[in-house]
Amino acid sequence: MFRPQRAGPGVQLAGDLLFAYGTTALALGYAATLLLAARTRRGGAALAPLAGAGRMSLTVYLGQTLMFSTFFYGYGFGQVFRLGPAAVTGWAVVFFAVQLVACRWWLARFRFGPMEWCGASATYLRWQPLRLRSDPGP
Repeated sequence: MFRPQRAGPGVQLAGDLLFAYGTTALALGYAATLLLAARTRRGGAALAPLAGAGRMSLTVYLGQTLMFSTFFYGYGFGQVFRLGPAAVTGWAVVFFAVQLVACRWWLARFRFGPMEWCGASATYLRWQPLRLRSDPGP
């Protein structure tokens, strides 16, 4: 009969600590790599398309949440158990690419993303100007 082995409490604590601090160190390493890459000419050019998503990060985040919760969970299309990890990653990459194009289009016309505009207006307790330039009229 097969019996799964169990680690002792000390080994389990060490594993939990390594996981917690290791994932943090990995995230910091990714961030440092992106920052160092952005300082070079080629790296800056490669990362430039992400600038719009950075300026509209709350809008992008909420858009992804709405899109994927509707697509994957039961109140929407319920695809959570029908697609594998590769398909989910593919959908995420495609949707993020569409968002990058939409961010570029939006920021060519407006100062803020919609959610960022709401946040700025609430912070300063007055409506912030949204358009980059006023319409010249007819």
